Amino acid sequence: MRNAVREEAGALVPVTGSQIGFGGLLNVDAQVEMDYVDQHFYVDHYDFPDKKWDRFNWRIQDSSLLRDQLDTLLQQTFYRDLKKPFVMSELNQPYPNRQGAELLPVVVSLASVQDWDGLFYYNYSNSENWPVAPNNFALAGDSAKLAECGISASVFRQFQIPALIPVRAIPVSSTVRVKVSGLQNEQLWPKFLYSAYGLMPQHAWLYKIGFVPDGTSEPDKPAALPGASQLLNSGVRELSISSDPHQLLMSGKYTRFFAGFSELNSANAIGSWSLKLLPPNRGFGVLEAISRDGLPIESSRRILLAWVSSSMGTQPESAPQRPKILQAAGDLDNWWVLEPDSALNRDGITAGPRDSQGPVWLERLPAHLSVPSSFNHIVVYPLGEQGQRLAALDTSAVHHTDIGFDIDLHTSASAFLNAPMAYSPWYELVFY
Repeated sequence: MRNAVREEAGALVPVTGSQIGFGGLLNVDAQVEMDYVDQHFYVDHYDFPDKKWDRFNWRIQDSSLLRDQLDTLLQQTFYRDLKKPFVMSELNQPYPNRQGAELLPVVVSLASVQDWDGLFYYNYSNSENWPVAPNNFALAGDSAKLAECGISASVFRQFQIPALIPVRAIPVSSTVRVKVSGLQNEQLWPKFLYSAYGLMPQHAWLYKIGFVPDGTSEPDKPAALPGASQLLNSGVRELSISSDPHQLLMSGKYTRFFAGFSELNSANAIGSWSLKLLPPNRGFGVLEAISRDGLPIESSRRILLAWVSSSMGTQPESAPQRPKILQAAGDLDNWWVLEPDSALNRDGITAGPRDSQGPVWLERLPAHLSVPSSFNHIVVYPLGEQGQRLAALDTSAVHHTDIGFDIDLHTSASAFLNAPMAYSPWYELVFY
């Protein structure tokens, strides 16, 4: 199969086999002549109690990558062959998971420090027609994720988060590959690495990790892990991963990330910036900011800002129109479904379809953002769906301080009635 692809596509097209998780480390042998290692990663993939891909009988756990599955993501570093490029060609935390916006900043941060070679969001569109509302795995139609996607991609492609220098190279003999692959147990390989070398998923924030097929020398004992919060510092970068609360903070030369949970009215320091989530707010959000004029973000005159959480489609035939409701799946604990469409409320229908209809509803995220600046003035433009400038935020939402500016995002319910587009998932900050 590899030879056939090379013959048709040419030598410059890289070829891989199946994801390494399908077959585990025996894929090292099966794919020895492939060009790179491929892996997939999903958070809260759909579960189908009866028939696979049933449109009306499915469920999710509405879980969080940062809160529930971070170690699972970090364990993907254990499947990297240090002699080959490593690519994650499927990546998603699909609709209607309410924490899906956390996926890109978290994975981009890990992929950057680990020096991975490619990330593919799965997918752009789930249908022949471009979705206008959230639809299964589709990026198109999911306004919250769309607003942050470009910033995330720029951070990864421009190496704005430097890779770790220390390397943990794990020797993997053919005997070990057979041993840990034979039972097809996803936890067997991480358990082996812990028992043999003391390696834990959290070490992915300290070392560039991977294995060396048929390596002979044993790796040094890993450094002791930090406490509940792992902190990385490297010149222009500060990356903090906390488990209380579950959040990621990144302050780079050109970029800022906040992703995860926060107590309301509690200041979260993102480098010199400060973000405070205000009521009414469920205490979750994702902020991404990037310089747009090539200057460091501290002195930039133009900053693109995304402030997002979840997107939701519209409940069909609702009057007045309202968003779909994510509700408990019957009497089951920790399982969630979309409410059925009103026209489909009959026997056998346990959930609304995962392909929604517009308009798209964005979760409101009242917050207070403090941005230090040496400039005297700022204009904050909400951006439309094509990235075009809309009417600037009212001066009552932007305050000049001794060190810069305070910006109120999504705070005034009365202001929304007069200027609904002020509640945008993204903004342009212009300083002068």
